[in-house]
Amino acid sequence: MRFKNKKATFDVIKDAVLQIVIVGLIFAIFLIGISLQTHSFNVKQQILQKQTALMIDSGFPGNEIIINKKNRNGYISELRLEENKIFILLETQKHSEGYPYFSEHLVELVELEDKPDYYLIKISKKQK
Repeated sequence: MRFKNKKATFDVIKDAVLQIVIVGLIFAIFLIGISLQTHSFNVKQQILQKQTALMIDSGFPGNEIIINKKNRNGYISELRLEENKIFILLETQKHSEGYPYFSEHLVELVELEDKPDYYLIKISKKQK
């Protein structure tokens, strides 16, 4: 098969290859951005807060939740319970929006003197 205009055919192939390369670069940048976002401390913090809030919500009086400060999502530098929200800060984080929990029981954070690498959350019956 012979092409009548070889220069025009070359230009079409060159443009197609250029477009494929540009689309590939945009796709690679997109994937890198998504990968960095899913491994960020904010996402890990939100996961920890949500999981802990769900454990509190499903707990009943007498339950105790022990949380290791060193876990696969990072080192927990601070854990607070305020106004029915749980706040977890990982390593160098300074701020947390908190995650609400909806327990009808009394939820307390207890410091463990003998185990400084752990947090203890106690769920008990509310006093009337």
